[in-house]
Amino acid sequence: MPGQPADPYAVERINATLAAGGPECVRETVEQQSGIYISNVIELNFSGFERVINDIGGVNVCLPFAIHNVITASEGSGLDLKAGRHHINGKVALEFWRTRYNVADGSDIARISRDQYLMAQIVKGVLHSGMLRSPTKLVTVIGDVADAMTTDASNTELLHIATSLRGVSARNVQFITAPWVSYPYNPNEVEFAQPEADAVFWAVAHDTAIPPIGKSRHHFRAETVKGQKNGPIDAGPAGQLLRLNPEQVKVTVLNGASGADLSSAAAAGLTSRGFSVMGTGYAPSTGYRKSVIEYGSRADLSAARTLRGQFSSVKLSLVSGLAPGTVDVILGSSFKKLTPPKPTTRASIAALASNYGGIKASVSCRNSAFYSSDGTLQGQSQSCRCS
Repeated sequence: MPGQPADPYAVERINATLAAGGPECVRETVEQQSGIYISNVIELNFSGFERVINDIGGVNVCLPFAIHNVITASEGSGLDLKAGRHHINGKVALEFWRTRYNVADGSDIARISRDQYLMAQIVKGVLHSGMLRSPTKLVTVIGDVADAMTTDASNTELLHIATSLRGVSARNVQFITAPWVSYPYNPNEVEFAQPEADAVFWAVAHDTAIPPIGKSRHHFRAETVKGQKNGPIDAGPAGQLLRLNPEQVKVTVLNGASGADLSSAAAAGLTSRGFSVMGTGYAPSTGYRKSVIEYGSRADLSAARTLRGQFSSVKLSLVSGLAPGTVDVILGSSFKKLTPPKPTTRASIAALASNYGGIKASVSCRNSAFYSSDGTLQGQSQSCRCS
């Protein structure tokens, strides 16, 4: 509530903070959880949502089967649509948005997929209407929803935010889902999966590339294990980050060359790129020609891979006994300087949605949003009609 002191030990659903303290409480909670600064907050009630949909001329949706979501005392949105494609207005769009029960597995997690799908259709509707290119239309919409909106932004600021997006295209807008896992103290709740979620938030906050994640349940790759023959190492379960953000990597820089000691220069370079350099020193032995990154367990493999991207010639080595949570880089005589930073590629941007359970705004259908967790359509045996 306003004026209530923060309780760092309290655990609550993020959406519950809206009822407890209003939009400002939600903003502060999200900022604290993610580290992402939020410039402005806009709260739009149900009536305002309907008006926006109507102002852009409605949106298109596609259903793989009929949905009859009856309103009862405890559930139901009232959505009543046949299978196939529909152009819906604000009232029906709100019913679609709020539909949860008797679709997929009825969970809020499954509902995220449908919410992203509807958001994609709204983006296309906004772009198709030409609203972002017309200040007159924008002012009309802002005035239309003013009494249904709570915001800390002025009308001028809202106009600026909207017009700043006028050059965007639907294929360049993506929706992603923050990595999550079941809450260990209550299987009916979820929490952010770490370090995956922090990696996403850090990248957004610093306007840099979001690290890719592995998709296969078991990914085997040959790595060098000191004192042992090369062999496959299980990189862990599906969803493990292949790389981390630099600040998540703790590294010690060691000189292993018999010539010039470049450990201080390398440490300074890694620090400037955001890595957490724990110190410099000398390797137990010299004579290294090729640089080596040593890590102590499979849990530190992602950190080692992240660090590897800073060197043009380096190998990874699993060394039992190293302190967990840190990696060592031993500089060989072939090391001269760090590799230039790699720019974010279009391919890595295009893969965001698929890597993080989301979609691009250019999507026309998303049948997976209506599937149960076992891969079947909830309560349906007919084939999909929207593929």
